[in-house]
Amino acid sequence: MEKNLCSPFVDKLQRELLRAERYRIFISLTVVDFSSFRKYINSDEQKRFDKILNVVRDNIRNIDCASFVTDDQIGLLFPETSRQGAEIVARRIVEIIKESFADIPGLKQAKEVIPMEMASYPDTGGTKPIKDYMEEWLQKSTN
Repeated sequence: MEKNLCSPFVDKLQRELLRAERYRIFISLTVVDFSSFRKYINSDEQKRFDKILNVVRDNIRNIDCASFVTDDQIGLLFPETSRQGAEIVARRIVEIIKESFADIPGLKQAKEVIPMEMASYPDTGGTKPIKDYMEEWLQKSTN
């Protein structure tokens, strides 16, 4: 599952961050990590991840954006959204994702938690700023 990490998602994230900095408005980024699920997914079920991305896109606003940023991570961009607002949406999205994996043997019993990281501007409550995520993804795409 080859992803273009210098994708329109990263470009949009850069533009939205510049706009947020210029106009002093909120922007939030959520990164949902599926790496712990890989051990339960066989090669025939890889398409499930693409279907999940479509489900996520169907459950966010038109101005929001969702895309794979690595093979195991979906980035959710919430322009003009505070960290608190993004947390509410992200929790709902994670529950939808969990439902999408509910039929996989082993996963239901494991009660896997879907790790999620958040970053917001101008909020500094995240573990790392949005720019650090962009740099990390761009660096991975060149390796």
